Amino acid sequence: MNIKIETPELVAAILELAEAMRTNQVTQSVEKPKAKAAKPAVEAPAPKANTEVTLEEVRARLGELSSNGKKEEIKSLFAKFGVAKLTQLDPAEYGELLAAAEAL
Repeated sequence: MNIKIETPELVAAILELAEAMRTNQVTQSVEKPKAKAAKPAVEAPAPKANTEVTLEEVRARLGELSSNGKKEEIKSLFAKFGVAKLTQLDPAEYGELLAAAEAL
């Protein structure tokens, strides 16, 4: 898993601070943060064919969704597939469950 954090505003602020410390001058260039559309922290890979999706892959993605407040939606998915927990699901249905989870 790769996580990439892009913060050009932070980099610019650090460089400005370093320059101010070097020259012993402070500039007043405080700006309000710009509102950005929320991006997912991690882009999930596209679901694989049913035979290629592993229990570990499904468990990892459901764990991420659960951590992002989707616990009830995951429980509803389990009910839709007729199971109470992931280990009860037929491995042939992992891909379908993963695709449904990605739609949440």
